[in-house]
Amino acid sequence: MKNINLHFVFFLSILLAQPLLAQNWIPFQWYGDSIENKYFDKLAIVVPVKIDNLPYNFGMQLDLGAIETMFYEKNISEILSTHPYLKQKIDTTSTFWINNSINPMMKNINLNLGNIDLGLRNIGLYKNFGTTTKIVATTEKPILIGTLAPDIFKNKILIIDYPNNRLSIQDSIPNTLEKASFSNFEQQNGRIFIHFQINGHDERLMFDTGSSMFSLITTPIRARKIANRKTTDKFTVNSWGKPLVIYEKTIDKEITFGSNRINSSKVYYSKNFNFKLLYFMLKIWGITGNANFLHNVIIIDYKNQKFGVY
Repeated sequence: MKNINLHFVFFLSILLAQPLLAQNWIPFQWYGDSIENKYFDKLAIVVPVKIDNLPYNFGMQLDLGAIETMFYEKNISEILSTHPYLKQKIDTTSTFWINNSINPMMKNINLNLGNIDLGLRNIGLYKNFGTTTKIVATTEKPILIGTLAPDIFKNKILIIDYPNNRLSIQDSIPNTLEKASFSNFEQQNGRIFIHFQINGHDERLMFDTGSSMFSLITTPIRARKIANRKTTDKFTVNSWGKPLVIYEKTIDKEITFGSNRINSSKVYYSKNFNFKLLYFMLKIWGITGNANFLHNVIIIDYKNQKFGVY
């Protein structure tokens, strides 16, 4: 899948031309899992994090389709018990909404992504969500404790280097990436919306890194317009703790993003009413994510609302 020589040359150019940027890379890991006996190796991007300098190897999923950065209460329940001062940071007077429920914020959490100190942040606490996890300081694999949402990158430039499994947060676009192909995007509550040319039509999609396994997901009617009649697969995934049935079809129409041809071979859809309602409310054709850019470096300029592909 990867063009090793191309990415090796690119990696060297970053090291030589941008030493400061190279020092600020934050590594990430892909988390994989089996869904109905089929293994998906890139289900989620998990970024290493530290909270309040505690000696644990935590991780949070990068989900640019979310709105609020949050901890999952069940995942950090043991930490709240062994470090009771954290409970004092829960502020029920400051709240956020998710899945039709009101949840409190945790105030003044010192957050590090990799070796980058982001200072004190207010982070949501998703009540009664997640899986109770044993927390040990010697665990090598990051212990998942929550979600990183776009609020973390407000007025910044987020660079995701898919081939080298790393990301960076910058104040300006590095010289080495200025020749990327840039397009404008719209923004709403931190979520970003880009435009694909799908079967000759300009269509607005939400870019969602939390939708890692789906190159394109839309409504049944729209999927049928760009794909063969035959359904090639059907499986059930977990969406914020709730089962969601997904159908797969093979695309037979051309799709491009700016000057870049999208090599998606599959389109996915769900008959779930809430999914269709989301498309209607956000005025989008559907959702795209990591799968279409795994060979690229992407630049999300939240300050100037530019989306770049290198």
